[in-house]
Amino acid sequence: MYLCVGDWIIETGKTTVPVPYEGDWIIQLASPGQPTKFKATPIAPIPGRKVWVCHVKLPTETLEFEGKPIAPLPETDGEWLTETEQPTAPVPYEPKPGEPVPKGEWIVEKARPNQPTKYKGKPVAPIFGRKGIWIIKVTQPTGIELYEGKPLSRIPGPEGEWIIETEQPTMPVPYEEKPGVTTPSEDWILEETHDDKPTKYKGSKYLKFIFLYM
Repeated sequence: MYLCVGDWIIETGKTTVPVPYEGDWIIQLASPGQPTKFKATPIAPIPGRKVWVCHVKLPTETLEFEGKPIAPLPETDGEWLTETEQPTAPVPYEPKPGEPVPKGEWIVEKARPNQPTKYKGKPVAPIFGRKGIWIIKVTQPTGIELYEGKPLSRIPGPEGEWIIETEQPTMPVPYEEKPGVTTPSEDWILEETHDDKPTKYKGSKYLKFIFLYM
């Protein structure tokens, strides 16, 4: 027997005959040097890696896979064109022992074509040289993650969270500290803005000038 191009040798997980599946979530099978592309709903990033926990809806259940969201798919319920991290079939997501599974409640509005994702987060400090873009702190079940984003409006409540918008129409981008540059902390904020009152912070007149004209 000869395998056709694109075929895979598959092994069933149980000692039974293969169960037929009716679905079209695989968009592009892996080819030499090219990863598999599939449809999935991004839920939350996996800490320490540039991939996300992604939900794939099957006719009978929802499975969790690892994947890199590329672009939102039009006319779908929040599904994205998703890519495997390496040129293989989609890899099921398996949390480490004792690690909470990341959840996606912090996403307020999923990206649509030409529309950025909106999410909940706490602005920490502006990123110099990039107008309106801040380091954003997001509290996840697995810990605190830092992202880049544009604060839009404050969410009522004591947590100090804001509606944050991605700079471009993609999923939230993790903040990466540059070599030799210490990530700013939020202790320079003395009093956060509320009820249209301005934020009070620690700094010299020179710093104030910079922030006014960023």
